[in-house]
Amino acid sequence: MAFQFDLVARIDLETVLAWFQSEAELRSWGGPQLQFPMDLNNLDTDLDLAHWSSYAMKHAGTLVGFGQYCDRFSRCHLGRLAIAPSARGRGLIADLIRFLAQTGCAELGYLDVSLYVLENNDQAVRAYRKLGFQERPFPELPGLANCLYMISRLQALGSENVLGNGPSCS
Repeated sequence: MAFQFDLVARIDLETVLAWFQSEAELRSWGGPQLQFPMDLNNLDTDLDLAHWSSYAMKHAGTLVGFGQYCDRFSRCHLGRLAIAPSARGRGLIADLIRFLAQTGCAELGYLDVSLYVLENNDQAVRAYRKLGFQERPFPELPGLANCLYMISRLQALGSENVLGNGPSCS
């Protein structure tokens, strides 16, 4: 399956927010500071778009995924990873993570990738472990409550270059 990855547009963000039907779902995805329903006028601030590189993952023009990366703890740190409800269960998260990791590592000059995940999000934890992420102690204390800190070497995420002929840091 071929995907297109674009810098996120406002319409993409509005679609992503519609994927979350409750405050618990929204906060599980985006963090405890988010309020449900989100105020569309505050998206830039609430999702910290100035600090995070944010991408839309599309298949045949339809938004199927969203994710962000930034420089955190001297790693390419991934955040707010989401797959459209209609596209879940097909392994698309692997393509999204590989793209973000390859793009972020190329931009930031790192070979390690990190992320946070709620410890009770069993499906996500399994997917991340399958990709090569391992639990590690939080790099600064105190850690986030009910949350795991996971890291992986970029190389462990798989040899597929989802960037095509674009930059890769593997």
